Amino acid sequence: MSPNNNFFLFLAIFNLLFVTGCSGQSGNKSTDPIDALLNQERKNQDNAKYGNKNPDITVISDSQRVEAMRHEIEKKIRLQEKTNKEKNKKKSPVEAYKGGDKTAVPAIVQILKGNNKIKKQEVLGELCKNFDDGGYSIKEHEIIDLVLRDIDDPVYEKDAVQLAGLNELPGFDRKFEARLLTGRSTDEGRIFFWLGKKATSDKALAYFARKVKENKVAPIELNGIIGGLEGYAENGSPELKTQVGQMALDIYRKKFIPDNDFEELKQSTYTSNSAEGLLTCLFECGDKDVIPIANDILARGIRVTGPVKALLRLEGDRHLEKVYQLLRSEDNFFTGLDLVESIERKYVDDKMLKEVLVQFGKRKEIEDYQVQRIVITFVTLKAEDYIKNSADITDGKVAERLKKYFALNQISTDLVIADLKSKGLITKSPDSATIGRVKKESSNNQGAFIYSLLELQNITLYFDAETDFLPVNYDELLKGFAKKSEGLLSNMVVWMDVKEDKAKQKFSYVITVIYKDHAFIVKPEDVGDWYDVMTVNALLDKMLELSGSPKRFNSLETGDQTVRYIFGVPGVVKEIVKKYEI
Repeated sequence: MSPNNNFFLFLAIFNLLFVTGCSGQSGNKSTDPIDALLNQERKNQDNAKYGNKNPDITVISDSQRVEAMRHEIEKKIRLQEKTNKEKNKKKSPVEAYKGGDKTAVPAIVQILKGNNKIKKQEVLGELCKNFDDGGYSIKEHEIIDLVLRDIDDPVYEKDAVQLAGLNELPGFDRKFEARLLTGRSTDEGRIFFWLGKKATSDKALAYFARKVKENKVAPIELNGIIGGLEGYAENGSPELKTQVGQMALDIYRKKFIPDNDFEELKQSTYTSNSAEGLLTCLFECGDKDVIPIANDILARGIRVTGPVKALLRLEGDRHLEKVYQLLRSEDNFFTGLDLVESIERKYVDDKMLKEVLVQFGKRKEIEDYQVQRIVITFVTLKAEDYIKNSADITDGKVAERLKKYFALNQISTDLVIADLKSKGLITKSPDSATIGRVKKESSNNQGAFIYSLLELQNITLYFDAETDFLPVNYDELLKGFAKKSEGLLSNMVVWMDVKEDKAKQKFSYVITVIYKDHAFIVKPEDVGDWYDVMTVNALLDKMLELSGSPKRFNSLETGDQTVRYIFGVPGVVKEIVKKYEI
């Protein structure tokens, strides 16, 4: 199972919790709906990735019929392209600008200079960078200056602050600080939140420290203040971090956050609410006054890692036994490992490192990713010798698994690249800067390093089998595969027809693909908003058989609802995947 095996399931559960949490109802907190949702999501995952054992694919080889079908599809594609062009003409100036059309700048500037409140607020909102906007950024000074100017206008301040902070407009931090210190801001909490990303303004920190002491913090500002403090705790100078600790202590003592909010943290491993953020600031930056709080939070079972780290930092090695107790617990071993990885290095001695290996070797079930984590932890701690000479692990099989994975990680970069080149998976060696960047991003994980090299070769594909939209876009998915096929599928023509049965809430798909004088009529199963992955795999295999190439899209097991492929000769890919445990 993958280390993030339930991450995508968590997203679905979060949606359910959000709906029920906003309903205003209280009472029974039964987890039955969550369990039911988890089970349904697992069933959907299995059905999508492995369920369709008999894909419905009809192959037509009659040349005249295929040519007629090609002509019809190309006609539909031309009509679709024409329709899309018409739609593009109707795009808003911001949509066009985000798409790279700089001719839209004058229209945007005109709106920002104008007095139409609704249009101006719409533009400020639309200009915000979204998670799927790629490399989009605002570089035109006339737009930047107008947005920063609007921060001083109470009518537009909130929209302008969000845009300037989210897009990190040049000079936003200086403008934010100046606006905050006037005392006239209508969005102080959000301004402080974004200033925390830079964590350089001591004046902003002092401003809010004073408001806290004087009990002048409005509840609506609190989330932004805590978020800003977290930013200072992570990115600030030692002097500023000391101030963060004191301010967090004042907030805690004044009970701006009720105790019940801390109790509710027991219900989840991690949250993004204010109680969680305040504890982070207390335990990372607080002085000895935090000790009673750390003991209390630990005793109540609210959090473990933060309090123990704080106690070790503030009172020293008398608290090391807490780390050992966690390591010796079947359920809490990895919480103990979190501490080993994050506490001061002076505490991570021979005794502790051996204890990690001893307790790891005693675990009843050990997944591959857990073996990888242990090795990566010891490599990061520069304690590789403990893996090489793992006499402390009584289970010989576990010891061998650790040694094997460690050995894989010790193979030199040059040898790995030479191996991939000899197998025909990459054509040339990346430059040293690229190799350095990929190694850093891979965090001592050889398998991740190799997969990243193959990504650079443009022969990997990775996507979520659950699309989160309907109907499912099989046509676009197949075009994505074509881009990863080293040109073999570049001449493929694809069209998808969809019919919806609203009464049954079902979709029926018919995908027509023309390739190498053959037509493929494909009818995937309706799996809700999931791809019928088995049908996609079968179609790809049939097309690539016609290409004359031995290369195929080889699916790798991920352990979750994502799907991962490497394009290449199956035997070669299988050998590399097994050898380097990708």
